[in-house]
Parts: sequence; structure tokens; C-alpha cells
Amino acid sequence: MKVPDRHSPNRAGSRSSLPQSPVAADLTGMDRQLNAALNRIALTQAQWHPDARAMIARRRTNGDSGLEALGVLKRQLSDVVYRALKADTATERLDLAA
Repeated sequence: MKVPDRHSPNRAGSRSSLPQSPVAADLTGMDRQLNAALNRIALTQAQWHPDARAMIARRRTNGDSGLEALGVLKRQLSDVVYRALKADTATERLDLAA
């Protein structure tokens, strides 16, 4: 019995039977890197940043689990990162136009 290669796009359990384009595969890798970075930032802020600690404590007293509270913090952090990236892109476009 032949075992499918775990990196094969046609392996059982994959989301699509279509082969992934190199661009899509690269974006998936970047998405994982961004998620890992956001997770590290959230864990660090949950441990050291007073506002993040207060938000997590408030969410926990309102009935959220620790993971749910951390997920809310990660969502807030992703919004901050997105706004920073958009601002940086807008500044870069202005620099190129000048």
C-alpha cells in the first residue's frame, strides 16, 4: 500500500485536490509566520503589559476562558498590526509619488 506524501496537494484530508500555486503556498507560509508572531506578542503582553493583563482579567471575570481572553487580545493586536501596515503602505506610496 502506497502512503501519500504529506506534502502532496492530493493527499487525503487536504482542503483542495487542486495543486497549490507557488504564490498561494508562499502566502500560507507568511500567514503562519504572522500568526506565530502575533501569538508571541500576545503571550508576552499578557504576562507583562498592564493594560493587556487588565483586559484578560476583565474577560476572565466575565466568564471567558484563558484561551478565549488571549484570542481577544490577539484580535486586538492583529488590528493594530494591520493599521500599522496600511499606514506604512500609504507613506511608501506618498514617498514614491514625490
